Amino acid sequence: MNEPLNEQDLVWIEIGRPYCLAVVLESHRLLASRLAAAQEERGKKKFRKKPVVIEAVKFDRNIAEITTWIGGENGERFLARPPDEVGILTLGGTMWASRGDWIIKGVRGEFYPCKPDIFEVAYEPVIDGQDQRETEKTVS
Repeated sequence: MNEPLNEQDLVWIEIGRPYCLAVVLESHRLLASRLAAAQEERGKKKFRKKPVVIEAVKFDRNIAEITTWIGGENGERFLARPPDEVGILTLGGTMWASRGDWIIKGVRGEFYPCKPDIFEVAYEPVIDGQDQRETEKTVS
C-alpha cells in the first residue's frame, strides 16, 4: 500500500493552487477516517443471548404478593411504595418497578424489573418445562 500523503508532499505538487490542495487534503482526511471506521467495525462481533429459562411475574397484582415472592424484609431485598411501585435492591442500586412491569428472577437468584415492551421482545413462554421453539419444531 502507498504511504499516506502528508501536507509537505502535496505543497510542492499543488503549489500555486491552494484550492486544489485543500480539496486533496480533505479527500485524504475523509479516506483516513473511513479506513479507521472500517478497521474499528472489523473488531466488532455479534452475539446472541443464550436461551436461559427464567421465572417472571407481571407486577399487576397486590404489592404484597410481589414482595413475598422476592423474599426478605422491607429494606433488605426490596422497598415497597404501595400501591404502584416496588424498589428492588440490586448490586447496581435500587431498580424501581411500576405496575405493568415484569419482575424477573435471574439465573443466579437475583431479581430485577423489566419494562413490558422489552420483556415481550426478549422472552417467550415456556410450556410444561419445554421451550416453545422446541414444541413448534416437533409439531411441524
